[in-house]
Amino acid sequence: MLGRPVLAGLYRQTVRVGDGERRLSLALAVTPLIAIGGVTQDGSTLDPGPDDWESGASSGLLYPSPLQGAWWWPGRYCVTYRGGWIVPGMKDSHGNDLSSTVPADIRAATLSAARALFYTAQRGDPLLRSESEQGVGASSWATPDSSLGGLPPDAAAILARYAQAGLS
Repeated sequence: MLGRPVLAGLYRQTVRVGDGERRLSLALAVTPLIAIGGVTQDGSTLDPGPDDWESGASSGLLYPSPLQGAWWWPGRYCVTYRGGWIVPGMKDSHGNDLSSTVPADIRAATLSAARALFYTAQRGDPLLRSESEQGVGASSWATPDSSLGGLPPDAAAILARYAQAGLS
């Protein structure tokens, strides 16, 4: 449904800026951004400068270091970063519990999907509709929306705002 990972982890992403192009930012796939570990351009490590890398945590946009100028110039960039939401039960490298950062609406969508699965097992598919007329017959049909990825409509509606926007 979202088209990207959402759990906190260490990620490595390659972004290409083509010949004759320049970009104000590089769009990283896993948000929110937690920390930028390193950036290379065509195999050479880039210096983030004294203020570290500037990025938009929610948008996933990474901006060039002042040492590189205002643009990302043509090349192959490899970005190593930590991103995603921390779920209950995750621990840091020392074994300490981390505070959950999963937004309340995503938790609600998760509960909605779990509820639908539970009731499907108990009572059958909630998206299955049927009609019967005594002495005439009965018919049943499903009303799932394949574009929702098997999620209940309320959960899909909640998660729609988190789907990848295709920023560059």
